[in-house]
Amino acid sequence: MKKYLLIFILVLILLVGLAACSMGGSHDDFMQIMSARVGQKLNAFEKLRTTAPVSVRSLDNGNAEYRYRYSRTCIEVYEVDLATNVIKHFAFEGDKKHCVWM
Repeated sequence: MKKYLLIFILVLILLVGLAACSMGGSHDDFMQIMSARVGQKLNAFEKLRTTAPVSVRSLDNGNAEYRYRYSRTCIEVYEVDLATNVIKHFAFEGDKKHCVWM
Protein backbone atom coordinates (compact mmCIF):
# COMPACT_ATOMS: atom_id res chain seq x y z
CA MET A 1 0.00 0.00 0.00
CA LYS A 2 2.82 2.41 0.87
CA LYS A 3 4.50 1.66 -2.45
CA TYR A 4 1.36 2.63 -4.43
CA LEU A 5 0.89 5.80 -2.38
CA LEU A 6 4.51 6.80 -3.03
CA ILE A 7 4.12 6.17 -6.78
CA PHE A 8 0.87 8.17 -6.82
CA ILE A 9 2.53 11.12 -5.06
CA LEU A 10 5.53 11.06 -7.42
CA VAL A 11 3.28 10.95 -10.50
CA LEU A 12 1.19 13.80 -9.11
CA ILE A 13 4.30 15.91 -8.49
CA LEU A 14 5.53 15.18 -12.02
CA LEU A 15 2.19 16.18 -13.57
CA VAL A 16 1.97 19.40 -11.58
CA GLY A 17 5.54 20.28 -12.58
CA LEU A 18 4.85 19.63 -16.25
CA ALA A 19 1.68 21.71 -16.14
CA ALA A 20 3.52 24.62 -14.51
CA CYS A 21 6.29 24.52 -17.13
CA SER A 22 3.87 24.44 -20.04
CA MET A 23 1.95 27.50 -18.84
CA GLY A 24 4.95 29.84 -19.18
CA GLY A 25 4.77 33.55 -18.60
CA SER A 26 2.74 36.16 -20.37
CA HIS A 27 3.59 39.42 -22.05
CA ASP A 28 0.84 41.16 -20.06
CA ASP A 29 2.50 40.04 -16.80
CA PHE A 30 5.84 41.28 -18.11
CA MET A 31 4.42 44.72 -18.97
CA GLN A 32 2.57 45.02 -15.66
CA ILE A 33 5.60 44.11 -13.54
CA MET A 34 8.08 46.21 -15.52
CA SER A 35 5.73 49.22 -15.70
CA ALA A 36 5.32 49.06 -11.91
CA ARG A 37 8.98 50.12 -11.70
CA VAL A 38 8.11 53.59 -13.02
CA GLY A 39 8.49 56.05 -10.14
CA GLN A 40 11.07 53.90 -8.37
CA LYS A 41 14.85 54.28 -8.34
CA LEU A 42 16.73 52.42 -11.06
CA ASN A 43 19.57 51.38 -8.75
CA ALA A 44 17.10 49.35 -6.65
CA PHE A 45 16.74 47.00 -9.63
CA GLU A 46 20.34 47.19 -10.81
CA LYS A 47 21.39 45.37 -7.63
CA LEU A 48 19.36 42.37 -8.79
CA ARG A 49 20.94 42.26 -12.24
CA THR A 50 23.82 40.06 -13.27
CA THR A 51 24.59 42.07 -16.42
CA ALA A 52 25.41 45.68 -17.17
CA PRO A 53 23.24 47.81 -19.45
CA VAL A 54 23.55 47.07 -23.16
CA SER A 55 23.72 50.84 -23.68
CA VAL A 56 23.17 54.14 -21.90
CA ARG A 57 22.55 57.36 -23.79
CA SER A 58 21.67 60.94 -22.93
CA LEU A 59 18.28 62.22 -24.05
CA ASP A 60 17.49 65.77 -25.21
CA ASN A 61 15.35 66.37 -22.08
CA GLY A 62 18.32 65.73 -19.76
CA ASN A 63 17.29 62.22 -18.79
CA ALA A 64 19.16 59.05 -19.68
CA GLU A 65 17.98 55.95 -21.50
CA TYR A 66 19.17 52.63 -20.10
CA ARG A 67 18.78 49.49 -22.21
CA TYR A 68 19.07 46.00 -20.75
CA ARG A 69 18.86 42.63 -22.48
CA TYR A 70 15.97 40.71 -20.93
CA SER A 71 16.09 37.74 -23.27
CA ARG A 72 17.56 36.90 -26.66
CA THR A 73 15.17 39.17 -28.59
CA CYS A 74 13.78 41.40 -25.83
CA ILE A 75 15.32 44.65 -24.61
CA GLU A 76 14.07 46.57 -21.57
CA VAL A 77 14.23 50.35 -22.08
CA TYR A 78 14.09 52.73 -19.11
CA GLU A 79 14.05 56.52 -19.18
CA VAL A 80 15.69 57.72 -15.96
CA ASP A 81 15.88 61.18 -14.39
CA LEU A 82 19.61 61.60 -13.77
CA ALA A 83 19.13 64.02 -10.87
CA THR A 84 17.01 61.60 -8.84
CA ASN A 85 17.77 58.22 -10.49
CA VAL A 86 13.98 57.70 -10.72
CA ILE A 87 12.51 55.73 -13.62
CA LYS A 88 10.21 58.00 -15.62
CA HIS A 89 9.16 55.64 -18.41
CA PHE A 90 9.41 51.97 -19.35
CA ALA A 91 9.21 50.40 -22.81
CA PHE A 92 10.48 47.28 -24.52
CA GLU A 93 11.85 46.43 -27.92
CA GLY A 94 11.64 43.02 -29.48
CA ASP A 95 9.31 40.12 -29.92
CA LYS A 96 6.37 39.96 -27.50
CA LYS A 97 6.70 36.20 -27.25
CA HIS A 98 10.18 36.65 -25.78
CA CYS A 99 9.20 39.58 -23.55
CA VAL A 100 7.31 37.50 -21.00
CA TRP A 101 7.59 37.35 -17.23
CA MET A 102 9.53 34.23 -16.29
